[in-house]
Amino acid sequence: MLLVLREASSDFFGHLAAHLAEALFFTACRFHEWATLPAEKLIYEKDGTFSAARLKVKGGKFRDVPLVPRLSESLQEWHRFLESYRGVRLRKGAVEFPKSGLVFPGRDGTPISNQAFNRRLATACGAAGGPIITAHGLRHSAANLLLNDKGCNLRELQELLGHRSMATTARYTHIDRARLRGVVEALEFDF
Repeated sequence: MLLVLREASSDFFGHLAAHLAEALFFTACRFHEWATLPAEKLIYEKDGTFSAARLKVKGGKFRDVPLVPRLSESLQEWHRFLESYRGVRLRKGAVEFPKSGLVFPGRDGTPISNQAFNRRLATACGAAGGPIITAHGLRHSAANLLLNDKGCNLRELQELLGHRSMATTARYTHIDRARLRGVVEALEFDF
């Protein structure tokens, strides 16, 4: 689905949806955490890459989320693309695209709406032949992938997802049968 979004990114909003989806998936963050993120909250390294994002999370607190190299590259690509739109009209008769302090600004420089993003995501899911998911579904998908395929434990996921309660993290994740079988098999030993 992420590849379909990338391939379908022929206009401003297509590019925005593709890069925002990668940010949501590769950090397992909430939609509003990235949609309202000011550019100055991206943490740069000396070589110009992005290493983390300082996200405002529930309760008004901030936490630093590390960025994988693929997401850093995606954000650099998005930044270059965004700079190419300064002074361009996004639709006929509209005002020029404004300078915005957001990482992912919508057409008027304010955050893109969750509904607009989810419409793009639904189209990409349909084109990929998979089930339709939302921005929040990207968060769930990342959490389940980390738990079932990458071997993360619930405590690590709790920290990544920014949950106060382990019970909330447990509701987000679903242990697949193969992993559960492996847990039970680990108990087997010779007497």
